[in-house]
Amino acid sequence: MKGGAVVLLAILLGVFLAVGQCGSGSADEKDDDSHSSSSASDDHDDEQASDDDGDSDDDKKSDDDDNNNKDSGDDDSGSSLAEAMKQQLESDGLQVRQMSTAENDDCAANSYGEVRNYFSGHPCQGVQRAWYEVSDDEDNAAVLSVAWVEMPDAEAANDLQRLVDRPGTGNVTELSKEDGPYQDVRYSGWYYRSDVDGATFRSVQAEPLAGNDGSREVARKASGVPATD
Repeated sequence: MKGGAVVLLAILLGVFLAVGQCGSGSADEKDDDSHSSSSASDDHDDEQASDDDGDSDDDKKSDDDDNNNKDSGDDDSGSSLAEAMKQQLESDGLQVRQMSTAENDDCAANSYGEVRNYFSGHPCQGVQRAWYEVSDDEDNAAVLSVAWVEMPDAEAANDLQRLVDRPGTGNVTELSKEDGPYQDVRYSGWYYRSDVDGATFRSVQAEPLAGNDGSREVARKASGVPATD
């Protein structure tokens, strides 16, 4: 009887040890699976972060390109008007020796007389100015000042033209008075004209650089004032 009990105890102990090893193996396998799953999750997160960074960089580059294109477009509008005027002068047989341009959105700060007061109550959208030194084949020369004023609408542009066309009311400040070698030249008004195209008012003034007929003719031709008999 005692010997049978010992054998039974040995069998039970063997079963207990076998069950413990199986449980330990399952736990190890579970830990391995959990570690593997965690690693896969980390890899996925890294890939997602990389994709997000790439998308962010692409979006930023796209935004920068859009801003650059926009800035480039704002710069071209003023220079194209001044360049078109230069080409018109050359097509009329005049030589453009030198020129300068400027743009601003504060017309009151770039005008004088009653015109300045008008802009204080009726702001413009922007003003573009240019001056040109022009001559003919015989070196008769004149200085030409042009201003393009963008108003909110055509009615405002026409109101501005009626004001500027009246003698003694002022004008947009001629760029030649602020820039270049002709700052002392004063415009007499003999070679002045204006026009309106939609919401844009244009002022054109010229002054001969000498007192001879040839220079006066260059000033007249540059300004577009009709010839008189």
